[in-house]
Amino acid sequence: MNDKLMVFDWAGGDQYHLRYRLSVENDETNDYRIRMIYDPSDEGWSDNIRGRTAMRLRDYGNGVKIKYGNKKIDLDYSEICELFMLLEYYFKHSGVSDEEATVTKFLPVE
Repeated sequence: MNDKLMVFDWAGGDQYHLRYRLSVENDETNDYRIRMIYDPSDEGWSDNIRGRTAMRLRDYGNGVKIKYGNKKIDLDYSEICELFMLLEYYFKHSGVSDEEATVTKFLPVE
């Protein structure tokens, strides 16, 4: 298992950070799995979600399965690329947020 800390900043960066812990592994069937956790040491998260799983992704060789709470979605690799492009456009052009959010760094978990 290989844990990483993902630091997520809002535009302007210095005043607002959120951290997720990513747990990454290849299992015995060679499936690639990522578990995204609300970092338990980040007090920016409320007590009721801090340390809990935000989302899971499993690459099973023919696409991915994503689990977000009770929602599940299966996507093949083409659909993943298309979704990525659509979301990238949406966040850049929709006006939903006045601030642009970015992942600024990935750090090893100590």
